[in-house]
Amino acid sequence: MKLKNIFLAATAVAFLGAQASHASIAFGPEGNKFMLAADLGISLGKVYGDGVPDGSGIEGIAGFTGGITGSYHFSPYIGVFAGLNYTERGYSVDGSGIEGRVTADYIDIPVGITFNYSGIAAVKSYTNIGALVAIPMGDFEGQDDVTGKAKSSVGFGLHLDSYAAFPVAENIHVGPKVWMDWVFTNINGEDSPNDEDVNDVDFGIGLAVSIDFPAS
Repeated sequence: MKLKNIFLAATAVAFLGAQASHASIAFGPEGNKFMLAADLGISLGKVYGDGVPDGSGIEGIAGFTGGITGSYHFSPYIGVFAGLNYTERGYSVDGSGIEGRVTADYIDIPVGITFNYSGIAAVKSYTNIGALVAIPMGDFEGQDDVTGKAKSSVGFGLHLDSYAAFPVAENIHVGPKVWMDWVFTNINGEDSPNDEDVNDVDFGIGLAVSIDFPAS
């Protein structure tokens, strides 16, 4: 629990730092451009819902995540984006005589609207808001004393991220990125008669690299 609180606090600080780079309250200096960004980081999941009853001992765990995001800024203020991300999701189990954890690999596809701002000096900031589809690459794999095999299914949800881009070369930026994915997924044991809804909220922090391609 202490580690989870430290992680969430660090994510919140990084998010506020990214927002602080908006201090000039001025929007991005240019529009009509393409941007390609790659990021790598770690996320911490929080699970709740009908599939996580009180006393079940089911908790979200940390997992690796990374991917690419392409965006088109058709004005100095706003644009559209789409991403393709790998996310490792999992759940620890410590209850009802069962101890261990299950993990599954997902391909996440966020799509939505991007806002760009000019920050302090040459720093740029981007905020992406949109919908999310989470596609499992397989069922959850159990470890230790977890019995049965938890099934996975396609999830739908919301995506939010913020990226503070520091220039390192012409049209190339590097900086911290924080995000939140709220995904509705289902987990049920093979012997369960019905699927049970589980809401999976992931908070992530990582590093991103982006390249701008001004449109002709």
